[in-house]
Amino acid sequence: MSELQWVLDTEFAPTLHEITTLVDECNSIITSATGKFILGGNDLKLNGLKAMVTMNSDEITEADISVECPNKQTYRTVIADGCSYRMQQLVNCCNALQAVRLSVQDAIELGFASSEPRPTIASLGRIFELLKQARDHIVLPQKRTVEDLVRSTTRELFQPQLPNDICLSLYVSGQKLILAVYFLHHNQLAAPHPHAHEIAYRLNIQAVVPWLGKVLQCLSMAMLRTSQLIEKLNRICYTLG
Repeated sequence: MSELQWVLDTEFAPTLHEITTLVDECNSIITSATGKFILGGNDLKLNGLKAMVTMNSDEITEADISVECPNKQTYRTVIADGCSYRMQQLVNCCNALQAVRLSVQDAIELGFASSEPRPTIASLGRIFELLKQARDHIVLPQKRTVEDLVRSTTRELFQPQLPNDICLSLYVSGQKLILAVYFLHHNQLAAPHPHAHEIAYRLNIQAVVPWLGKVLQCLSMAMLRTSQLIEKLNRICYTLG
């Protein structure tokens, strides 16, 4: 039996099965997750910002936010009844997980049909990149411009709506749920330039979301197992010339 055949028989399918199990666990954690989180503590004077947030899967279904402006004026807003704040990062993560599952099936079919490792290595590389994408959606929140914040339709979810010179954003970064509030300044000299708004002041508060840590652990393990299998097949490929 060749070394390639031995790896395919003893490690290939079991490893991909393990990856599928880890991916399914990630998806299950996200879709079933629920919890209430306090951001910024209970003292508004301490951080100038506090919030009580309820997460259900990839949505924030309740949020009660109080913010103290630099001029000491205080605003309070909540997510309106029947509305929810969609966490696009988590939606994108689940989409990447679904793509991983489909790619695993393709890799299994290709691995047992191929007589040499290169096509199989390429399919595993695709799986690794999708796993990394899923992880990056949680770890690396997409940067948004000031104008993105100003034009965001999420402003309409909150009642009463905040003044036009205040924007907020809820996002995850690693294990943390973060609320950022931006106080804007309208640059009259730049108007009507599309980048006429500037951030004059910013407040951040956060809370740890334990289940996000579990998702990241599963994704890291899946990436490790994929890279280990790629390394073994690369070594065989090098030996075969």
